[in-house]
Amino acid sequence: LCTESTIRLAGGQDEHEGRVELCSNGLWGTICSGLWDYNDTFVLCKQLGYQNPRVFVYRYSSFFGQGSGPILFDDLTCDRTELALTQCSSSSPDQVYCSHSGDAGARCEEISTTVIDTCSDGDIRLMDGRSAAEGRVEICINNIWGSVCDASWDIREAGVVCYQLGFQSASATAYTGAYFGRSAGPYILDNVGCDGDEQTLLGCSHGGTFFHDCSPGKDAGVKCEVSSCLHG
Repeated sequence: LCTESTIRLAGGQDEHEGRVELCSNGLWGTICSGLWDYNDTFVLCKQLGYQNPRVFVYRYSSFFGQGSGPILFDDLTCDRTELALTQCSSSSPDQVYCSHSGDAGARCEEISTTVIDTCSDGDIRLMDGRSAAEGRVEICINNIWGSVCDASWDIREAGVVCYQLGFQSASATAYTGAYFGRSAGPYILDNVGCDGDEQTLLGCSHGGTFFHDCSPGKDAGVKCEVSSCLHG
């Protein structure tokens, strides 16, 4: 049933993921993924009823297939204060320069309240390892603990993590593919690129906080050398 301005996720493996479709004039239409990002997906998930959404951003139709209706929005831009996607800014309907190969997609999951905690921006921790020196890398932004996407993740990024935590960075090992399991929180960093001499992970180049194109199961991890002392 297509009711004006309602949204749905189509083409996914379950009701929590799929191609983003919006009902307009009795037809299900799609959204161009040119500027589709975390903020837009956050508003979508909130509109779908998720209270504390963990969101995954998909920018191309290869994930959930192409839609067949009109493409309703291009250059959609939300700031997470909106209650619905239709309240976000976008190009005018006659300025949609996009094909269905660029249909936006998303996955929404409910975050456990334990993920929301008092912490400082840039704090990091290792979770679900066999010791305090290894685990899934989680970073805090806006009092939310989340993980790091493993795109381009290697020994340089792992070394910075270990240095920030007080271990010997030279003996760091990088893990990909959610080796230590998936975080209950959102992906916070993606495309992290460190030179190796940064003092904090947040000091490395990255695609922006909460801005990612990372599918589930890509959480980065590290193992740090235990026989070390704190800096200095």
